[in-house]
Amino acid sequence: MKSALFYASQKPYQTKRGAIPCKKERDPPLPTIAIYPRKSVYTGKGESVQTQIDLCRQYCDVHFENPTYLIYDEDEGYSGGNVNRPDFQRMMADARAHKFDVLCCYRIDRISRNVSDFSRTLEDLQAHHITFVSLKEQFDTSTPMGRAMIYIASVF
Repeated sequence: MKSALFYASQKPYQTKRGAIPCKKERDPPLPTIAIYPRKSVYTGKGESVQTQIDLCRQYCDVHFENPTYLIYDEDEGYSGGNVNRPDFQRMMADARAHKFDVLCCYRIDRISRNVSDFSRTLEDLQAHHITFVSLKEQFDTSTPMGRAMIYIASVF
């Protein structure tokens, strides 16, 4: 089964090809992965929003079985200096509503460049049993080593 891709701004559980097919009740639940790319200024430098999405999907397709994706990609141009970004706020509301199981980003600073904002976000995710994955720093809180590394990094 190929992974499904959704944009958070679309109606939930809809793709361009229609609704997700129903799965059998006895099948294990498939992970829903939120991908949060962000680029504060459009330039030729750095990874584009689409490249960040592609890299996150490649990682998650390898590490999670048959994932479904929610893409929160409408914060391009917003600074990471605070969390006052529309799609970030929508994503966190969806996290509190248990709409996804994993949050994946290209780099930690895509979530926030402010340490206290990042710590609060991580605590919020953990309180709702959501795994956090950052590709560049190789943090994956679904693994024991990833959880240990995130705690070590949060001290600095």
